Amino acid sequence: DKYQQTMAESKLMFTLANVQHRVLCKRTSQQKQTLQKQLPINRKTHCKKLKQEITITSFRAEHQNEINTMMESIALEFDEPIFTTQSKKIAEASKSSNNKFWVATNGFKVVGTIGLIKLLNNNLALKSMFVDKVFRGQGISNLLLDTLINWTFHNNYNQIYLGTMTQFKAAQKFYEKKGFTKCNQTELPTDFVINKLDAIFYTKHLD
Repeated sequence: DKYQQTMAESKLMFTLANVQHRVLCKRTSQQKQTLQKQLPINRKTHCKKLKQEITITSFRAEHQNEINTMMESIALEFDEPIFTTQSKKIAEASKSSNNKFWVATNGFKVVGTIGLIKLLNNNLALKSMFVDKVFRGQGISNLLLDTLINWTFHNNYNQIYLGTMTQFKAAQKFYEKKGFTKCNQTELPTDFVINKLDAIFYTKHLD
């Protein structure tokens, strides 16, 4: 019985499952079904383990190269551009005391980012929320947003605003699921800097 095997054997099974799960991404549907039956642990257990391996930490300059690689990959997913010539890299934006950024890492690999800009009247602008395509659907977006919201509570901010692009459909669903509501551009704070690529805006009040 698998559940009566030694701890050493269990660790080997987890390692094998991780490798096999990555292989699944490159297989056909039929091959995926066959491999899934062979996994010593199910996908839910694997995703829980992977989530435990994710670390959320404050941005450091050495993260920027990994972020560049991730963002270049994400940009290829869309037909329309997701950056402008005015877009700042996190390394540059983080130099301002009004800005704060975090990264999600899996080992030494950056797999997600999120940030904020402090505004007047206890408002914040949520910025640069991205997750590497390979790591989506595993709770990393929740970890990043929860980190930002926790910081917000502890620093006495109570309203978050954000702008997003029309093509970011999955992001829109995520924000709405997390309690953000759409707002008009005219409802944004006067010190909220609008990215010219953003056409949809959200806000969330923190009780």
